[in-house]
Order: sequence, then structure tokens, then C-alpha cells
Amino acid sequence: MSGNGKVTYHDRHRRISGSYIVPQATFGDATGELPYTSVTVEFDKDRIRNDITVARDGGATYNAQDTASIDAYFRRSMALNPKIATDVEAHDLTYWLLSSYKEPFLEFRNLTLKGRMNGTTLWPKILSYDLGTRITVKRTPPGGGARISREAHIEGITHDINVRDKAWN
Repeated sequence: MSGNGKVTYHDRHRRISGSYIVPQATFGDATGELPYTSVTVEFDKDRIRNDITVARDGGATYNAQDTASIDAYFRRSMALNPKIATDVEAHDLTYWLLSSYKEPFLEFRNLTLKGRMNGTTLWPKILSYDLGTRITVKRTPPGGGARISREAHIEGITHDINVRDKAWN
């Protein structure tokens, strides 16, 4: 559902075109970045796939493996039969999936914003973004170290309204 309550379809090219390519804001824990209240950091090993097979109906079957990933994380296979038009697309998909899933990936999840932390700046952002909007999230690890920066697309939006405290988070 879009922000105005309409069912909205995003095709597979939506995130690689237009304003979805460029982050619309940077949320972080440093001066000059839009503040967030909390963020969940996940290092997801369960999504590793290092043996990918893509078969196209009426076309070729492609397989790609990464031996270093298999040695480190054991063989984790994925087989797909997507509805795609050409063998070139099947080939490209095979190698894109392998490069995307052969290693654990550090992700930021559940970014929590409180508009009242910086109302004149945060509220317009919070209320204007929709599903699929691309943002950048930065975090300094506890105890120091190199900052972590990831670009992400907004996958879900929830609001928390506390009537007793008269707060909308």
C-alpha cells in the first residue's frame, strides 16, 4: 500500500531506476546526519548461497559456484526456474545471485525514528517516504572502529502513537 492508501505494484526494475537509485537521506549517529533512535544490526549467514543453478523454460541451464564460500560455509544451493525471456538473462541472473549471496551480509534492520527528536527536519522525511525509497544508514560501532554505511530500500513502515504521552514515533 502506498502512503495514500492505494495498492501499488513495483516491478523488478523499479529499484534500479529514477529516484530509487539515489539515497534520499542519510540517517546516522554523527553530526550532520538525520538522527535515529535505534537500529538492529544483523550479520546474516543464513542467506548464503554459493551453488546457484538457473534453468530457463525452453532454454539453457546455468550453474555457478564459489569454492572459497563453499569451503568456509559449506555448500548452500539455490535452484531457480524463473520466467525470463532469454538465455543471456538466465546467465546474468546466475552470476548476479552468486555474487550477491556467496558471503554473509551485514544489514541494518528496523531503523527507528522519532520525529520529535528533530521535528523540522525529520517529520517531513518520515511522512514523505514510501516503500522502496532508498536511504543510507550509518553507524559507529560501540567501542569505536570504522563506521559502517549501508544503502537500503524501505521495506515496511509502522507508526507508534502513544496517547498517554502524546507522542507519535
